[in-house]
Amino acid sequence: MTVSRFILLVALSFSAGAAPRDPFKQLDDVWPTPDAMRRASGAPGPGYWQQQADYVIDVELDEAKNRI
Repeated sequence: MTVSRFILLVALSFSAGAAPRDPFKQLDDVWPTPDAMRRASGAPGPGYWQQQADYVIDVELDEAKNRI
């Protein structure tokens, strides 16, 4: 009986730590202000850049020997 009470106590202590969320919290804390890199919708802005690399790889497959 003491083991089941201990498990119940542990389960209740974990559930007590979860705080309810505030539905009236300002969205400014959650969503950053749009800037040149990222728009308010999350789409890339005019200052967004991405690295690009193009490679040319000369490869032959030898299916008979299972080699590249």
